[in-house]
Amino acid sequence: MTEEKLDLSDKSVLEKVEKQAADILEYTKTKESFVLMRKIESSLRDYFDLEKKDSLLWQRWQNLLVKVRWISFPFLNFNEVIRMFEKNLVDAFNLEGCLLESELKVKFLVVPLLEERDNYKKELREAMLKNSQKITSADILVNGKMVQPTVSNWLGEYNRLFGTGEVGQLEQMKFLTANPNILKLSSEEKAKIKRLVALYEKLKLSSLTPEGIEEGGAIKRGDRLEIMEGDKVVDVIRLGEPKIPALSIRMREEKKEIEEEQIPSLPLIGLSQAVDNIVRGLGLDFVSPDQKKRFQNIAGSFLQDARGEIETRIILKRDPKIGGAGLDDKIVDEIIEDLKEQKPRVKLAEKPGPDETQAAESFAEAESSQKKEGAEAVQSFQPKEEKVEEKVIEEVQPSHEKIAEAESSQKEEEVGAVQSLQSKDEESEEKNAEEILPLQEKIAEIESQKEKEVEVIQPQKEKKVEPLEEIKVKPRAYSPVDELRTLTLADWRRWGTAQQAAEMVQDKINLLAEEEGGLSKKAEGIKAWKESEINRLYLKIGEESINNGVSVKEIIVERQKQGHLTLTEEEFNTVVELNEKLRF
Repeated sequence: MTEEKLDLSDKSVLEKVEKQAADILEYTKTKESFVLMRKIESSLRDYFDLEKKDSLLWQRWQNLLVKVRWISFPFLNFNEVIRMFEKNLVDAFNLEGCLLESELKVKFLVVPLLEERDNYKKELREAMLKNSQKITSADILVNGKMVQPTVSNWLGEYNRLFGTGEVGQLEQMKFLTANPNILKLSSEEKAKIKRLVALYEKLKLSSLTPEGIEEGGAIKRGDRLEIMEGDKVVDVIRLGEPKIPALSIRMREEKKEIEEEQIPSLPLIGLSQAVDNIVRGLGLDFVSPDQKKRFQNIAGSFLQDARGEIETRIILKRDPKIGGAGLDDKIVDEIIEDLKEQKPRVKLAEKPGPDETQAAESFAEAESSQKKEGAEAVQSFQPKEEKVEEKVIEEVQPSHEKIAEAESSQKEEEVGAVQSLQSKDEESEEKNAEEILPLQEKIAEIESQKEKEVEVIQPQKEKKVEPLEEIKVKPRAYSPVDELRTLTLADWRRWGTAQQAAEMVQDKINLLAEEEGGLSKKAEGIKAWKESEINRLYLKIGEESINNGVSVKEIIVERQKQGHLTLTEEEFNTVVELNEKLRF
């Protein structure tokens, strides 16, 4: 199904659409507004040079688009809402019939996890603090300087006076009635600032509290919130530990129905069309066909869930000489936003092939089998999924440092006495594993290296040997998949150079495909590599580089100074190349 396009260069088309929009705005037809919004957005991508040719015409289209976006508010995703708060919040205040606060409450009701609601509230507050729109007419005095009356500057003055925490009603009233900047405003402008402050304060209230929960009347009793209608309890939300999401029983049942009613169907588009939309919409100009193809591959990987946001940002910013696109921060931010906007439609449009479906099913069966057969052993080295915190990575470090000290002490003091930590049970497990998992000669040699256990050194002059309590023996892997998952930085470096280690990882994954069960096992191996300490370090370093706005090299040097576990620059670049080859 192709999208209907508008001829944006034709003023008569604009006038016709403006009349249609006027009817939509007058009667707040949200669904019709949403369809019109998507049609204008799609057409603007084809007229990316309209601003240069006719800036007035382009501005009229932009103004119209902002209005229909606010009327379409119930249908926007949260990324779009956050962007509107940063770029067009004042337009909502000026638009008659835009009930932003009540519609925002409904938007939060669709989010069943209360912690997730709080995250969105934080992002919306941050977006407001970045908003550069003028909300009043005259300049204001902030910290002894006259500045433009933008949303950002008004809230900056408010935060300077009262801090960024929750501000009581009394302090709010003092600000709104006695602040010198407020006293100069007209009654209409005072109302806008009052509304701005009220919205800002409302977004500070946690949904985990009776004051901030969107469901209405709530009473906190111990570890739960009871939602009240009149004198009856109609729902219960349990507030467990931070790792347990606070989920309403009622919301869990209603979420699917609300979402289905909220989002109208959109034309589905293919992967190539989605990438072309981004290229045209941002006016990207490539110096060569190779550069264009590289960008298409990077964007396509994100749209198909082959890469996450952090990896995509890294590769888009990376030097083209080492496989990147060489783009600056600003354009990368815009590309990521457009990718997020296009992704749901591509994801809906494209169905997984039989190989992918089979891989997913096989992997699910394998995971279920592991839980039943290897419960305690497998769970002992299952890493946390998704985002890995600094603490998780650094907990590995002390053991490695002690191992290094033990090995160094062995060479310097020439100690010969060694106690083996390997038990008879482990020897039995080795035999069983070797019978079940016949591997090629190359992998057998690698496994034999990993089976070497940590040695506890006895000082020459002491009769009694004190064991190193913090040194723990890492369980041997039960399969190549487990070996990839539990691969540490020390293991990686024992395999030789960074390039040799990367080749070893790739060989193991290829062998899984050839000998263990085809594509499903290969997919399982790639997933295990993604969970390894090396790949988690790679993602962590990349994330720190993006968040701090500095190069990967600087992040690595800083981590080395602080004594944190880290990849070298060569290892980091090798992982980039390896992940490119694995295409995940």
